[in-house]
Amino acid sequence: MTIHYKRIRVWLIAAATALLALTTGCTPAAQSYSIFGLGSVMQVVDYASSAALGQYTRDLVAEVQAAADVTQEDSDIARFNAAADEVQVAVSRLTFDMVRYARRAYDLSEGLYDPTAYWSVDLWRFLPRKEGISRPYDRPQAEDGAYPTPDPIYIEAFRRLTDMRKIEAIEQDGQYYLVKHQTATTVAGQVYYAALDLGGVAKGYVIECVKRFARDNALTKGYVSFGSSSLLLLGNRKGQAWDLSLTDPRDEAATYCTLHAKDVAVATSGDYQNYYTWQGARYCHLIDVRTGCPMQSDLVTVTVIGGDACLIDALATALTVGGLARLKAFAESDYARQNDLHFVAVYREGDQYKIYATLEVDAHSSGQPQI
Repeated sequence: MTIHYKRIRVWLIAAATALLALTTGCTPAAQSYSIFGLGSVMQVVDYASSAALGQYTRDLVAEVQAAADVTQEDSDIARFNAAADEVQVAVSRLTFDMVRYARRAYDLSEGLYDPTAYWSVDLWRFLPRKEGISRPYDRPQAEDGAYPTPDPIYIEAFRRLTDMRKIEAIEQDGQYYLVKHQTATTVAGQVYYAALDLGGVAKGYVIECVKRFARDNALTKGYVSFGSSSLLLLGNRKGQAWDLSLTDPRDEAATYCTLHAKDVAVATSGDYQNYYTWQGARYCHLIDVRTGCPMQSDLVTVTVIGGDACLIDALATALTVGGLARLKAFAESDYARQNDLHFVAVYREGDQYKIYATLEVDAHSSGQPQI
């Protein structure tokens, strides 16, 4: 098993772009291109061959990268993370928007999505780092790519440090600022301040912006897949719904169900692709902020269909961590109904994996993911 160092949430559709192309085919007029950013590849297929869309998506990904890349020292988020408490850090309007999105997702998920879990995610070695950087809590990596479990002192300290309510986004005279309040935590003589990781909303933010651009420019056919965790489906080349197959979380060469979707955003989260195993226990990059440790959930993967792409990107993560009972309650909530959200999930029941869905899906084979 190879551990993935970048925060790449690539859990959605098995070879998403290939599946979609195989299902519907492409016309000679279609524009298809890839953009690399945020540690992932964004794939765009546009049947209108809009030059404006091509330029817009490239510029947008570059702007989000410059704002949110935690390894880029001059990015907005890296500068904010390096700041002490009560220091106002000037940021772009785009960064301000993403942080406000993150706070809304925090509130909607009752704190299960919290981008200030930065230190906990790094402690478990699931954040990208600039080459050569080491930290006091680092452990030697095993030959198979795994890491020993961290010192409990750090687990607890970083759990207490995680609190999105202590991050303030300020708009003042046309300028935008972020500031952290009373977050200083000392562990083994080292002071740590709250830090942000917007990996849980950044790709969804891009998808939501592209969705609005497509709507405003009457682009009705095509799709955009960013890292396969965030997806925008317009119509296929005939203007009809896509057949969307979801990856089996225990056999990534297979799929476990197909659904039909059009004119929606789709987001998926799960415990696969970005994980390692230590002494028989599986540790994935989804941190449960209630414990400061990788999640221990009966859910393996959650796909959210519909709504705001940025919010469902974060909600898919939070709902996976929260477990099946919490997912069912959220699916029945006023927010889910008012925003026409649907959910497909894989959960464990005893030694079996089963599917939960709030819309019609075509289950493959026995209807159960492979164990």
